[in-house]
Amino acid sequence: MLARVLVLSRALLAARLAGGEWPVAPLVAQGSFAAALAWLARDGMSPWAWAYAALSVSLALTALPLLGEHGTATTGDAAREWLDAQPVRPIEIRAARALAVLGLTWILALASLLPLALLAPPDWSALQQAGLVLAGLAQAAFLVATLLALQALLGARAQILLVLLQTALMALVVVGSFSGLRNLGALRALDAPQGWMAATPSAWFASPWAAAGGSIVAVAALAGACLALLALPPAHQQQGARSGPLDALLAPLRTLAWRCWVRRDERAGFAFVWEALPKERDFVLRVYPLLGIPLAFLYVGLRESDPAVRGGVAALLLFAPATYLPILLSQVPGSRGHEARWILDTSPSGHAPLGGGALKALYLRVLAPLYLLLGAVAWAIGEGAAATRILPVSMLVSLLLLRSLWGRCVSDLPLSVAPDKVEAPLDLTGSMLVLAMATTALAVASWKLLTPWGALAACAVLLALELRATLAAAPSVKHA
Repeated sequence: MLARVLVLSRALLAARLAGGEWPVAPLVAQGSFAAALAWLARDGMSPWAWAYAALSVSLALTALPLLGEHGTATTGDAAREWLDAQPVRPIEIRAARALAVLGLTWILALASLLPLALLAPPDWSALQQAGLVLAGLAQAAFLVATLLALQALLGARAQILLVLLQTALMALVVVGSFSGLRNLGALRALDAPQGWMAATPSAWFASPWAAAGGSIVAVAALAGACLALLALPPAHQQQGARSGPLDALLAPLRTLAWRCWVRRDERAGFAFVWEALPKERDFVLRVYPLLGIPLAFLYVGLRESDPAVRGGVAALLLFAPATYLPILLSQVPGSRGHEARWILDTSPSGHAPLGGGALKALYLRVLAPLYLLLGAVAWAIGEGAAATRILPVSMLVSLLLLRSLWGRCVSDLPLSVAPDKVEAPLDLTGSMLVLAMATTALAVASWKLLTPWGALAACAVLLALELRATLAAAPSVKHA
């Protein structure tokens, strides 16, 4: 029985890793980030403080990919039909699934655990370093068991929760990195959890290093995680998403755009992307949580800034989404239903109008609601006047940038290739850096110089440029 379980789990793990291709680049990025934090923070740390900090970093860096690009490891099973055809018992299939999920989770966790253990304070022994790695693996098992339990409990609603969790986690990583480095002095002196720390999983698994000792909680949590992994049925991936409140809110906007903005030859691409793109789980989990980064910087900026410059922070927030346009655009071709791309290839409207309609649907379906949400956040922090002036300008600037970047960042027809085959632009980092500098300058200039009448004039110019682009030829789309 054990041999069959091991063979099945190895096959499932290879399938999870795209046919055996190891995700080297993300693992190296996680390890580098963890190593950098370790070099900055390790001096003078008490044993418990270092264990808590290291396990907190590992927990966040493991959760991000599990909620994102490796989310299907816990929400779906591409090999279900193959497994059902094997001459094995259901308990063996369930055990193999559990081992495969654990294997992937531990690979992701080790990317940060190993540098954190190797760069532990100089007074740590090799035994303590090995214990830290084991505690981190136990914590990772607890993490994935918790995700499985949430998915089994929530069913089809789990995807919404995962998006919210990843968005919050993205913001927490940014805020936690800044706050943790600023409060290193207070953390170094602790030898046991204080206040809210005691309620965090990292404190539970760091309990063997506490002054009072104790590992019962960690052992119990690990036992519960293993039981959950073996006992819970697999959460099969939903084939589609149902319409939600956002669809009803955006319906009038879609109707208006259909009549006044979308050209007749673009309507097929517009309707297709409008309906299908938000239902692509890979797109949602890779793109939507990026909102957590500008919200995190907003939180940090509001805590650190003088009330007199909060309008500048709001302006930066309103221009922030433009920085992530290359990432957003690079994910447009990905789809789990990519085998049906022949429908696009044989479309009588041609590829270029398909791209033009897809661009407009992407802007109205994803970016426009995001900008309105950020505008509401700016109003909530008392910067409604700044939002009224700057928000329309930032939305139109983003639309023109979307047009100029489409041909360089969209590698194929919309929703036409497998998600794991999506190609990011070669100059992705450089493009984002240029956009970050440009949008920062625009945000500061808008905050300092843009009057209400100036905002109206700027919007008129930007609308004229968009009208000219709409009447001209649709943007080209690369295709195989």
